[in-house]
Amino acid sequence: MQDAGYVITEHTRPGGPASLWRHRGLLASLALKEIQVRYRQAILGIAWALLQPVALMLVTTLVFHRMLAVSSGDVPYPLFVFAALVPWTYFHTSVTGAVPSLVTNADLVRRIWFPREALPLGHVAAVLLDLAVGLLLLGVLAVAYGVPPSPAWLWLPPLLVVLVVTTAAVALLFSAVNVYFRDVKHALPLLLQVVFFATPIVYPLSAVPDAWRPAFAFNPLTAVVEGVRRATLEGRAPEVAVTAPGSAVALLLLAVSWLVFRRAERRFADVV
Repeated sequence: MQDAGYVITEHTRPGGPASLWRHRGLLASLALKEIQVRYRQAILGIAWALLQPVALMLVTTLVFHRMLAVSSGDVPYPLFVFAALVPWTYFHTSVTGAVPSLVTNADLVRRIWFPREALPLGHVAAVLLDLAVGLLLLGVLAVAYGVPPSPAWLWLPPLLVVLVVTTAAVALLFSAVNVYFRDVKHALPLLLQVVFFATPIVYPLSAVPDAWRPAFAFNPLTAVVEGVRRATLEGRAPEVAVTAPGSAVALLLLAVSWLVFRRAERRFADVV
């Protein structure tokens, strides 16, 4: 197989992160292809990357802020929730696209040896474009609400690394499981909905009872959401008590997910 000038042969079989790095040209090619497929013949083009978080911002503001009177403190609620919806939308879109990727590319998996991680991770990489657009709009909204950028925005890159690591881990784990148990595609929307409400997106972490707050701190998405809010809206560094546990869990989850993926991969070609 030849893709974007890179030849994949029987001698370049998958071998974990090192092999994936050697096949980075393939990963970039898959990500570019996914971007092209998503926005081909789309009238609004890349503007669709903003539609979901903006629509969710409007709906959650109406329901949770106006109707249920959820408070966001001194930060305007639309800005408060949008800062969380940008990373959440990246996570949701990436996982939704990555989980079925091995099954939808069954012919490729059966016929050719290559790092199979490249298929789900290609989706994770492709949605980085949407994330960049969302962050740009977040900056515009922050300025519009009178919250100019500050040096604390420099915390965004490490927070986004935690986000990508978490997303990649979930994508690898569930895409591998989906090969053997096709119920995953039916359960995934429910699981994502549970994660949405288990993450302080539409409510502040301060609203969580003290007894439950340590458990929330071990959610990597909580670390990202709370960190992004503090950095962009409050001009403060992320809270270590929240960011450190979530970041550690993200790294551990990636290691476990990659191990599970590598072991499950041995029979992908037979099962898929």
